[in-house]
Amino acid sequence: MSAPEKDPIEEWAEHQKGAHLQCRIWQHNWRPKNVARDNTYHVMDITLRCTRCGALKDFSMSTVKRGRRIGSPKITLPDGYQREKGMGRIMGEDRDLLYYVTVLQVAGVQERATEA
Repeated sequence: MSAPEKDPIEEWAEHQKGAHLQCRIWQHNWRPKNVARDNTYHVMDITLRCTRCGALKDFSMSTVKRGRRIGSPKITLPDGYQREKGMGRIMGEDRDLLYYVTVLQVAGVQERATEA
């Protein structure tokens, strides 16, 4: 009896770094990397770095209106993080499968075969 065909998401996930999969499932673990203050324009430029995958998030914050972000953050993802163009978003059952595969990979366990 041959092994069942793998789902495309499962096959794609096998070739991804564990850190990339973890960030996709559990979100990035942002920590401050750089902060630069511009007193002339009352702005702080902030760079955060993900401790798992190394992604960078840059944004500006007003120092006059405390805590108010200025503009949208710019996220720079590491090489290999994004899927190839045309593969679309991972949603629904595919996201559930990716979660399952990620947990197996992080735990370092093999899937047990179930009896029919």
